[in-house]
Amino acid sequence: MTWHARTAAIAFLLGALALAGCTGYPARLQAGPHFVQGPLVQLSTILLAPPLSLVGLTPGSRIQLEAHVDAPGGRWTSRATYTVPGTGIIDLNEVRPQFAPFGSPDSAGLLWSLHGPELPPETAVHLWTQSIVGVHIAAVDDGHVIASTVLELYGPGLSSAPMPVLADELGGTPWNPSTAEDDSVVGLFYRPQFPYRPHAPAVIIFDDDSTGASQQYVAPFLALLGNGVFVIPVERAADQVHITSTYSVAQIRAIIGWLDQRPDIDPRHIFVYGSSQSEQLALWTAAHFSSLIYGAFGAGGATALLCRSPEGVSTVLDTAGEVACERNVSPVNDLSVVSLAKLPGPVVLACTRSDEVLPSACDWQDSAVRARGSRPGDADIRSATAAHAITVPPGIPLDLPPAPAAQATERARAEFWSVLVRTILKTAEL
Repeated sequence: MTWHARTAAIAFLLGALALAGCTGYPARLQAGPHFVQGPLVQLSTILLAPPLSLVGLTPGSRIQLEAHVDAPGGRWTSRATYTVPGTGIIDLNEVRPQFAPFGSPDSAGLLWSLHGPELPPETAVHLWTQSIVGVHIAAVDDGHVIASTVLELYGPGLSSAPMPVLADELGGTPWNPSTAEDDSVVGLFYRPQFPYRPHAPAVIIFDDDSTGASQQYVAPFLALLGNGVFVIPVERAADQVHITSTYSVAQIRAIIGWLDQRPDIDPRHIFVYGSSQSEQLALWTAAHFSSLIYGAFGAGGATALLCRSPEGVSTVLDTAGEVACERNVSPVNDLSVVSLAKLPGPVVLACTRSDEVLPSACDWQDSAVRARGSRPGDADIRSATAAHAITVPPGIPLDLPPAPAAQATERARAEFWSVLVRTILKTAEL
């Protein structure tokens, strides 16, 4: 990787995580109210809190900030009111808003709290992952606009498109030996973008097709972090806790082997990822293939392989014998929880005590953490008041509950993704 390519990659990642400011040159000295943004770094639609301030104000005055995005289907809007402190500066990361959908300082608050029309899934994906979103922010004092700016947010999918992987590309179809050729799509592969090394880490995603948390949002971002990403489709049940798909041990092993044979993948550092109903599959894969899987990310789901039906039919099939599954979601059965004790790399788990989909999510996580034990690099993330959808990447205004749980959910998203990104980048340097 050339120095310039590496610098560009780091710049994008910093922008994506909003560790620096918005696209554009530093603002020239101006008189009167104006917005001050950070240095020259490209922002992504996936972000935390970008440095953004409104300066040159009259202390004690009341300012309303209004944000909008014009998009297919209609306009998205958000607003917050601030009282100007004695400095004459509203630093959105320092000053508490009034009359806002977020109660604590948050310079990304106007972005993730945008509210707009209900969009079809394909339209929402295009808007937030495959477009450049212009967020217009205006400062209004007594009905008059006194300052304005535009933040350009780049969708992570702009530079990353998946390629379908067919069953017969996986070195044959060992889970269906009666078929000589199988052109069915087993999954999608995203090539690593800006890899730090010739051989990049890989992430196997068991897909969660819920709003904002699906592979269209997660996979392109992980690819931008320099990972190869293999997405396995998952069909979830109506309760969003169980799955209706069936997999074979041979199929999953073949996918790992396919990644192992790619010249751009480091087979020593393959992660699994699963959220909501798919967490169980990711953690089961990590435990069963602990000699081939390096680390695991999971959130919002059970930590045991759940049966497809009350009759005890497993979601994973093995010609060597029956694969055990758990019939009950509650109470948590410690004996059924997969053991991640042999996994050599980090395990990052997240849950919320207020999970409206799986109220026992943190109980499942407690059991998995006990079975794993304490390891360097692990993260046990939990929230008391966030909603279920804590794996939607931060900054994207999708699937958030009403205030005040909205900010708690956004903070849980930011914490989960911050830890995941640090883990991935640290692994890329090994």
